[in-house]
Amino acid sequence: MIYTRMAGGLGNQLFQLAATLALRGEASEPVLVNTDGLHRYQVKRNFDVEHLMRLPTGFHAHVPSGIGGKWQASLMRSRIGRWLPVYGVNDRNFESQLLRRTNAIHPRTLWLDGYFQRHWPPFIFDAVSAQMQSLLHSHLPTPQHEYADCVMHIRGGDFLKSAAHQVSDGRYYLAAVAAMRQRRPMTAAVTVVTDDAAHARSIMDIVQQAQPDLLLSLALTSQTTANAGWLLDFELLRNAPSRIIGNSTFAWWAAALDAQGAPTLSPSQWTRGVPRDLTLQWEQLIPV
Repeated sequence: MIYTRMAGGLGNQLFQLAATLALRGEASEPVLVNTDGLHRYQVKRNFDVEHLMRLPTGFHAHVPSGIGGKWQASLMRSRIGRWLPVYGVNDRNFESQLLRRTNAIHPRTLWLDGYFQRHWPPFIFDAVSAQMQSLLHSHLPTPQHEYADCVMHIRGGDFLKSAAHQVSDGRYYLAAVAAMRQRRPMTAAVTVVTDDAAHARSIMDIVQQAQPDLLLSLALTSQTTANAGWLLDFELLRNAPSRIIGNSTFAWWAAALDAQGAPTLSPSQWTRGVPRDLTLQWEQLIPV
């Protein structure tokens, strides 16, 4: 049995699902995806993965009722995956646990608790992301981006309150837009997707001053202060002809699940001071 504790927004949840698939490999262990922790943070989250894709066979996104279920839920609340030797999988030992999995020596019971954004061997991540592409729902919304040569994602909101997440500032977007226009000279229209329209407009003003001929516009879902169209935003990014993203794993996973591999520009860090070690084949990193 594999127990996975979900935490954070969609991007984090997708990394946690990917780590579970990687450690499960070709085996058929049942998986319990515990979503209880999503509601225990200051910023409450939903289990958004199920709206984007179907769960693989053998995955269950609820805690069973009865004494057994209460016992499992209690262990996950205690963050057992962060401290249990051998059976616990976290950000510190993820790489070694993957190695054990490839050598077919990891235990059949694992408790996962982490964000799993680093230490991915490319061949394992490529296989897992391809599997996740095959799980995408067929009825996802169809975005209208015919007017855009590029879709740009600007994350605001709670990211602006954390110094560690303040990576993608105006200078980054200036450099990224310039690099995209050099790579794709016909880039003339950019649609901006954001969770924070006021912050996005401040970045857009900086870019517009430097690139006065560029047509910048907010996506319809981003023109209110409360952005309820996250799934359409995700699909706008995933289906974009090219994209510029910040240090949001939400936007990065939209690029990772793009079967066409559209040109993607992104910052060299997700968290300030921590260089990334996972890059898509169609991704160009901009130093920050």
